[in-house]
Amino acid sequence: MEKTGLGSRLRRKRLGLLAADKRYSLRRVAYAVGMQPSHLSRIERGDSVSLSEEKLVALARELGECPDEILALSGKVAGDVLAAIRRRPGFFAAMVRQADGGDGQPGRPGQPESASGFAPGPAADPSLTSATEPVSGPVSDSASCPASGPATGLVRHPAPGPLPGPLPGKDDDLGLLKWRFNESQRLARIGSWDRDLVRGANYWSDEMFRLFGREPGEAAPTWEFFLGHVHPQDRHILLAVRNAAMAGPGEVEYRFRFMRTDGQMRVAQARAVASFAPDQTPVRISGTLCDVTEHHAAIREARELARFPQENPNPVLRVNREGQVEYANPAAQSLWGLDTGESLAVAGAHADLFCMVRSALDQEGPLEGELAYAPRSFHGMAVPCPERLCANVYGMDITRRVEVEKDLRQAHDGLERRVAARTRELDAANRMLIARLAQMQEMEKALRASEERYRAVVESQTEIICRFSPEGTVLFANEPYCRLFGKTLEELTSGTWRPFPHPEDLLRIDRELRALAPDHPVVVVENRVVDGAGRVRFMQFINRGFFNAKGRITEIQSVGRDVTDRRDAELALAESEKKYRDLVSNLEIGILAATGDGRVDMANRRALEILGVPQDEILGQSLARPPFALCREDASPLRPEESPLAGVLLDHEPMRDVTVGIRQDGWEAIRWLAVGVFPEVDARGNLSRVVATLTDISERRRLEAELVEGRERFRFLYRHFPQPTCVFRLVEGEFILLEANRAAVAAGRGRLEEFLGRRAGELLAGQPEIYLALWTAYEGRQLVRRRMDLQLDRAAPASHEVSFVFVPPDMVMVHAVPAPAGCPATGPDPDG
Repeated sequence: MEKTGLGSRLRRKRLGLLAADKRYSLRRVAYAVGMQPSHLSRIERGDSVSLSEEKLVALARELGECPDEILALSGKVAGDVLAAIRRRPGFFAAMVRQADGGDGQPGRPGQPESASGFAPGPAADPSLTSATEPVSGPVSDSASCPASGPATGLVRHPAPGPLPGPLPGKDDDLGLLKWRFNESQRLARIGSWDRDLVRGANYWSDEMFRLFGREPGEAAPTWEFFLGHVHPQDRHILLAVRNAAMAGPGEVEYRFRFMRTDGQMRVAQARAVASFAPDQTPVRISGTLCDVTEHHAAIREARELARFPQENPNPVLRVNREGQVEYANPAAQSLWGLDTGESLAVAGAHADLFCMVRSALDQEGPLEGELAYAPRSFHGMAVPCPERLCANVYGMDITRRVEVEKDLRQAHDGLERRVAARTRELDAANRMLIARLAQMQEMEKALRASEERYRAVVESQTEIICRFSPEGTVLFANEPYCRLFGKTLEELTSGTWRPFPHPEDLLRIDRELRALAPDHPVVVVENRVVDGAGRVRFMQFINRGFFNAKGRITEIQSVGRDVTDRRDAELALAESEKKYRDLVSNLEIGILAATGDGRVDMANRRALEILGVPQDEILGQSLARPPFALCREDASPLRPEESPLAGVLLDHEPMRDVTVGIRQDGWEAIRWLAVGVFPEVDARGNLSRVVATLTDISERRRLEAELVEGRERFRFLYRHFPQPTCVFRLVEGEFILLEANRAAVAAGRGRLEEFLGRRAGELLAGQPEIYLALWTAYEGRQLVRRRMDLQLDRAAPASHEVSFVFVPPDMVMVHAVPAPAGCPATGPDPDG
């Protein structure tokens, strides 16, 4: 809609109604017809806003205006009138001709013969697309049909004013009929045309010319005239449309784009129908053409707006009068459990919603209220649709607001109760004060003196002292209190004590203070405070409550002292103890700790594994009679009083590396332990603590036994080895002859035993190659072989294979084997 008289007319009418009834505010009227208030505001300002026929009719009825006049001001016409003209275009053309005084046939005097916009010959039609054929090129690409978004800003040609009608009092039926025909076409924006295919006569109605931006009769509506207005991309469809219309009886509906003389690109919806002679020869073709640009824009706007409920996080419904849900957006499905097709009438959970919809439809106006869908609360609005057959329901989650309002009401009620209680207290106090005023005046001097003495005592204290009311208002604070928080007494007494404690400790302090009672007048609270320098200090406060005769607390006195250093020491001690316990718990040596009387109070993880007992069975037990049996190294049982654990409890002397065995039920073998017990004695010589260490040496003992057995086996084999074998050992940097086996002694006829313990350098002075081989084997930690001549058992020198074998950690074993005949006498073995 362009800026016409529609906006000013609607605004004048609404403001006139608003002066008498507040229901006609812009917002309420907009909601009543189902549109946004911003859209209605733009319409009243005269801005270009596209509205559907349904919205315009609803707006006219809401304001008590004639719907046809409102539609006319917006350049529209009622849908039923439009449909009637489209269904009978020939009838309305004949009616106009008769009203003009003609015979109802085309080609009346004064009308050009070629007036239909088609050249003589086969019938053509101002059309593009049949009802069954797609439009050539997307209509939304044209200048007049934006691809997306509402139709705001579309340029539309202004609707002309009403046509002059017949003079009143004239009995001119034909004139009235012609005026009604032309006026209905103007309002509906529908033009009509026809062509006599036999005589070639053509006709365009006045509105047909106006739709193309022409004045009626301005030019002859020839084929070239018509084709010049058609969009170039749509012209090639005309022949197809003509053939479809003349193929047989029946209407052809089609759509095309055309250009007005003012440059606007418009969209037309047209119908054509052909008349046939008895021999089925087409003799006439007629039709109508309607400008539907705004209709297409409205459809796009409706589709665009239809997307919004889908994306709305709040419930949106459309419900008919019977309670049937015609539409439900995703939020309504998830929050209210309603989906399209469901009925509110059969679900008790939706009774309030159904009642709201029915009431709104009965009252023919919007209705608001609260809806409860546990655990949420919603504000609902039901707005009847213009036809009053259904209502749009809009919901908004107000759960948080309801909760806040409830809390506020409760807080308000509580405050009112407290104020009333306090007022009663004050009234009672006032009455008591009046009664005791005389007595108080007498006591004033004595009280002042007592107060001075009390204040002197309080001021001389090093602890901080504060008195405050049950509400927290500071009544008195001594000088240390003022210094700690950097405030004067006047500043303190003008507020409460609550700003000074650490915020995280306030709830705990309040909870402790609420516990004060006549039978429990003192509570001790340790909490953090923030001093005047911004430092956090730990304070211990002794709070004493003072109560009246009725047991009601009147004041609280708090005496505090700084315990920051003590807390720091406690935290450091706890941290140190934790580290100690973690260290002891993760040691691979078992640790048992006991008190001075020998009761076990700590056992680490390794000790429990070694002893094979759970922690709850050993804690609290006495070391003198432990819950496990010990044995000696010979596996004989060890009585409890003979154990090293019990011995230390008696003589207070430490014991180290005492080997004992332990066997529990189900064990296959004895587990051997190296036990150390260490007492702690205080200054008076009393046993204060005992710590025992347990080291599992079972594996070590097994390896030692295997080593001894291996050595014995080696010595046996060495002594009985059939070849002469000697062992040299490195002592203080020199090899000495350690021992020789039986074969070696026999080979030397017993003389070899005389050389045991002698240095190898002296014994082998004449055979340096043997001496060097000893050092080679030792330093290389390897086997060295040599072939050399040896004289054994006073026999002639003979070739032998001599092996030098390194024996860790400091020995070399030498044995000789006669070499086979034919081998060279001397020289190193290739393997050596």
